Amino acid sequence: MGYEPQQPLILVAGKGRLPLEAAKSHRARGGRIHLVSLSRGPPPELEALAEEVVVFSAGQIGHILNYILGTGVRQVSLLGKVLKEKLFSGLKLDGPALKLWLTTKDRSDHGIMRALCRAAEERGVEVVSQLEVLRELVTPEGVLTKKGPNPTEKEDAQFGFRLALECARLGIGQTVLVRGGIVVAVEALEGSDRCLTRAGKLSKGSSKLFKGGLVMAKAAGGGHDVRFDVPTVGTDTLELAKDAGVTCIALESGKTLIADGVEEFTRAATKCGIAVLGIPGDPP
Repeated sequence: MGYEPQQPLILVAGKGRLPLEAAKSHRARGGRIHLVSLSRGPPPELEALAEEVVVFSAGQIGHILNYILGTGVRQVSLLGKVLKEKLFSGLKLDGPALKLWLTTKDRSDHGIMRALCRAAEERGVEVVSQLEVLRELVTPEGVLTKKGPNPTEKEDAQFGFRLALECARLGIGQTVLVRGGIVVAVEALEGSDRCLTRAGKLSKGSSKLFKGGLVMAKAAGGGHDVRFDVPTVGTDTLELAKDAGVTCIALESGKTLIADGVEEFTRAATKCGIAVLGIPGDPP
């Protein structure tokens, strides 16, 4: 069926700006929003856009599915951050969530999320593409800032981007940081923000062996399921990147979301002295 902008949408919202942007976009196209917040106290401006607001924890899969079925709405969007480390810190699972966990052999991010999407679809609910709901925030191809990467940064960007594609394919993470042809950090459980901070600490220094700063590459990779966990950056990413010593960011065009919009993001990147480019990855 695909995303239908004028039909009601269940928005299952984690943290971050994307749920708000999705709600604004969907309402502007004439659709109604039912908000399922995975964190207590969702932003007031997000609540104001919803017909109804309910709060569940990420482990209450059964409760969430029952709520969705009770609304009669048949399209759902999964957006926002849900911290992976909660798995190791006593996250409580309801019966359906525990069953999903015990019966899913692939416990990577994608494996668990695909199993969740299957559980929804078996009940007649479609999880729609994040890229369709937020199409105006998708990264275009090419150099996006006035100042492009220098030759060293461009070489590191291409190298880091190839690695990011492979890491994403393997389910490790979506972000790789490179300096002078050396892999400094790869995102895993900690997420891209902490990966950036770690890379900055590891690569501090003004060695004459390196002509450029850190280069950050972020990609989804081929076969990526765009219903969930699309790579995302925003102006908050730029602040962390600047502090870490990043001078260039390479994003997968067509598959990466820019939470604050392309123009605002590139304007902020220019102020930070960071070149940004969109690189096409594998075909869908």
